[in-house]
Amino acid sequence: MMPVLPNELALNPLTLGNVIPKLRHHSANDKSCEGCQLFKNSLKERAKHQIVFDNDMSMAIVRDELSPRFQPVVVAESGRIIGAELLLRWTPPQGEISPAVFIPIAEVTGAIVPIGAWVFRQACRAEADWRNRWGKKAPYISVNISARQLDEETLVDDFAAALRESAADPARIILEITETALMADVETNLRILRQLTDLGMKVAIDDFGTGYSSLAQLTRLPVDVLKIDKAFIDEVETSSESRAVVRSVIGLGRALGMKIVAEGVENKAQQLELCSLGCDFIQGYHFHRPLKSNEFIEVMEREFLCSSNLKETALHFLIYVSKAVEPMSKHALNTLLKQSKSFNHSMGITGHLLYQDGYFMQMLEGKRDVLFNLMDKVMKDPRHREVRIVIEGRARQRVFLDWSMALIDLTPEPNEPKFNTCQQRSISFFELAEDPRTCHIFITAYARTDIYSGPVKTGQEFKE
Repeated sequence: MMPVLPNELALNPLTLGNVIPKLRHHSANDKSCEGCQLFKNSLKERAKHQIVFDNDMSMAIVRDELSPRFQPVVVAESGRIIGAELLLRWTPPQGEISPAVFIPIAEVTGAIVPIGAWVFRQACRAEADWRNRWGKKAPYISVNISARQLDEETLVDDFAAALRESAADPARIILEITETALMADVETNLRILRQLTDLGMKVAIDDFGTGYSSLAQLTRLPVDVLKIDKAFIDEVETSSESRAVVRSVIGLGRALGMKIVAEGVENKAQQLELCSLGCDFIQGYHFHRPLKSNEFIEVMEREFLCSSNLKETALHFLIYVSKAVEPMSKHALNTLLKQSKSFNHSMGITGHLLYQDGYFMQMLEGKRDVLFNLMDKVMKDPRHREVRIVIEGRARQRVFLDWSMALIDLTPEPNEPKFNTCQQRSISFFELAEDPRTCHIFITAYARTDIYSGPVKTGQEFKE
């Protein structure tokens, strides 16, 4: 049995490299033999502990000391479980050891190869079990792959054998590899990853944003998912810099057709910010901690029992038109915009409002009950009259990402081209709303323009 190690050892092979120079310096300044003896004994003791630790870790599978944990990945807006990441735990007789401690050592010693194979088999068995329980509603499972595993010539064959033996569906398995490991040898990793995806599995880049990805290389890789590192999520609700990074990663992922997962979400404010930026999925303690297999199954069963409640949180949209009681000045539009931005953000509503010649047209996206509560307020708002809902229904995804408001004034300006000579008649928003499809096409076209921070008139911000 491995003895309990002192805290200062930290069970990290890099510790020895950090300690040796300090001890050598001490020995050079100390003319006695005691300094030299201290260095030798200390190094010898640490090496002995390291050997014992390595031996214990290599026997962890035989001794049945490894166990999986499953941390749910949820839909960012509703919290519905869509998948789970398999996390490894090692519990030798002296107590559980953190993965942050033993995984780096397993990488260095090569123990990560058999351990990684064991983990993948557990993922395959879990996928097959979940699919047998819940069918098409079963969550996917993601499993971490180390750079050392990618160097193994038999990796693809071993994974293919595990898939066959477990009858797992490879399309429901995601292989996660860190950005740093992926970029260490792009050509080799590209070849291996393509062979793995040929088996039917998907690939995610873990800890994205912490490495040095080349965008040219990223486009070559068979990647389906980007996972934003927790370091950027920690301050996303308070730091404009973190928010800018997250927004950029989400934009990049969407442009490349990838799904986005934010890691380490710990509170409601972070969830709201990520939703407002268009993040697809999140995982973290705000929703679920890593769960044992039986605990995960219990959570899923409870979720299925409460599936009726999830319908209430489904994404909904509506478009309405109204007349302004009186023409809106620049100051009045700015006031309306400020009020709407604050309310929409707090309620998780996407808003886009158009104003032209005394008419309003707005598209709203969010939870159905929240949208209709807002419509009650709009109908009672003294600035609106003849409010009419053009179309409403379920939405697959948001058209406008920012949970705030964009307001564009389309009233003609004096310096615009003159259309009078070829214009047979003017069409108000009310008339356009008679054709809901055309109305929907018209307003959603603005999703492809910039989301401005203030009301905009012919592409320019208002000056008060």
